Amino acid sequence: EVQAKKCLATLNENSHLTRCQDSELYDSIHRLALESDALRTENSELTKKLHQRERFQSIVQDSAFDIFPVDPEDNSNSPSIYAASKMSPWISSSTGYEDGWRVKFQNGEPSFHFHPFSKAEYDAVMKTSDDKFATRRPLAPVVGRMLGWTVHKAPLTRRSTGNALIGHVRLSTRVRCTFDEADASVSLTKLSEWPLLVTPPDWNETHRAKVSIQVLQTFAIDSHVMVVNVPGPFHWRYFQFGRRQLKRQSNGKRLLTCSLKVADSEENARSRTAEEPQPDVKWIDEAGAFMKFTEVDATTVDVTCDTWACCENELHARQFFIRWAQFACRWSQTIMVSNLIEGEG
Repeated sequence: EVQAKKCLATLNENSHLTRCQDSELYDSIHRLALESDALRTENSELTKKLHQRERFQSIVQDSAFDIFPVDPEDNSNSPSIYAASKMSPWISSSTGYEDGWRVKFQNGEPSFHFHPFSKAEYDAVMKTSDDKFATRRPLAPVVGRMLGWTVHKAPLTRRSTGNALIGHVRLSTRVRCTFDEADASVSLTKLSEWPLLVTPPDWNETHRAKVSIQVLQTFAIDSHVMVVNVPGPFHWRYFQFGRRQLKRQSNGKRLLTCSLKVADSEENARSRTAEEPQPDVKWIDEAGAFMKFTEVDATTVDVTCDTWACCENELHARQFFIRWAQFACRWSQTIMVSNLIEGEG
């Protein structure tokens, strides 16, 4: 009997141990199931974030290509404004072209007859930019900052004639460079890298190599008349006045202004009307840019850029804003790279 009780006690103890072991095994399995479910959830979230990151990288890369595009063609032979002026066939012998001349384009775009502007016409056009932007600048609200630039964007306005929209953007920043470096980065720029005052809707920077900029007149070393042809389904074309002015302020600091302004004359307008229609050419009569570089100290320059253009609709105005923001980013990137290279030396 005693032996039987011992056996029963032993069996009960083993049964209890088995139940405990089963319970522990069940708890372990349950815990692993919960952990596995949590890991699956975490893995799903990580996969989603990874896809979002890959998508974001793709968008950034696409945007970077738009902001810092690679020229599809070699533009190493593109001249500066000074070299282009010397090479212009009309400037070197301008005395024989008082009645104007035929302007042709290398890619076969429609030609036109050009009547030279007078010095008085040139000065009058440039004075309007000076009066508007050199001293008192139109107020434009700040809409944000981008890569070190403060962005001002004025509300769209409509012209009194034609009901077209006028977009106006101002960009401002302070850069770490000498005044001479800032001047050289603008003055010695190749024509192929000049900003385009206005481009057609949905225009892509990859077509930049086909843009034609020809110097037609030179009134002084830094005063020029150009014609710009932007290719597309319609050739957008305009006369562009350009001027660079260097001054010294009353505090001894230097000031550089660079003005670009679209212009026209009654004589040139009459000439185009008298010729056969060119339905694939659109002449632009409103756009401009006024860039100002102010010396702060030996290694700092304040930069402001006002630009405006006639736009076909609100989407075109947004594209105009983006294109000038891209130009500002490219310019500041050039300055930063130059300083980094000098610093490594």
